Amino acid sequence: MSAITMNEKIRFLSISSIVIMSLAITACSSDSEPTPAAPVPPTSVPTQVIPTPTEQPTVVPTIAPATPTSTPTPAPTISPTSTPTVTPVPPTPTSVPPTPAPTEVPYPSEISFNDKFETGPDGWVVGFADLPVDWSDELYELNSDFKQMPEGLDGNGIYIQGHNRSDDLFMYLTKEVTGLKPNTSYEVTIAIDLATNVPGGMMGIGGSPGDSVYVKAGASTNEPTISEDNIGHLRISIDKGNQASHG
Repeated sequence: MSAITMNEKIRFLSISSIVIMSLAITACSSDSEPTPAAPVPPTSVPTQVIPTPTEQPTVVPTIAPATPTSTPTPAPTISPTSTPTVTPVPPTPTSVPPTPAPTEVPYPSEISFNDKFETGPDGWVVGFADLPVDWSDELYELNSDFKQMPEGLDGNGIYIQGHNRSDDLFMYLTKEVTGLKPNTSYEVTIAIDLATNVPGGMMGIGGSPGDSVYVKAGASTNEPTISEDNIGHLRISIDKGNQASHG
């Protein structure tokens, strides 16, 4: 059986009412003269047209599923647990190694060395100053070497030569001394063995080749350097004095 909705049921009842009313009107109207109706016994019941009832659809109500009643789960009984006593542990300090005390360097009270040039120049360096920057080797004849001493002398030595064209040529040797204590004053003593083939009292251009050649020795806290001055000559950075004057 097909299901009939509520709206279809109402429309069916409305159509049935119209049919009943049409039948009633048809029964009352006619083209001929009205024939007197036979008297109806008062006890007669008018015939009524009863529409054939349409079988009503069986509507099975949809039963919403019953909402299951959730049985509350009893909350678990939590027995209070005693808080354990925690003994605080002090942080382990980061061990910093102690700063070692500076090691005192033992400085000798006296430093001495005796260079005999047996196998080499023993750290001595040759230099030249007080001559033009554009000096000519042909004119100045500068030269130095480590070589055997001249005939009649034993051993080796440092050979240095130059032609004094500037009348003020400065030839020198320097050596660095190590092992000195900083910020300390030292007394320096220097002894030199010098060999020469020029006797004293001779005459020469610009002076005596023996008596006008000066030998100096000294010490400086700064390393000597050579640079050009304002007239184009090479000068040494330390105060050495000129010729016989002290530096």
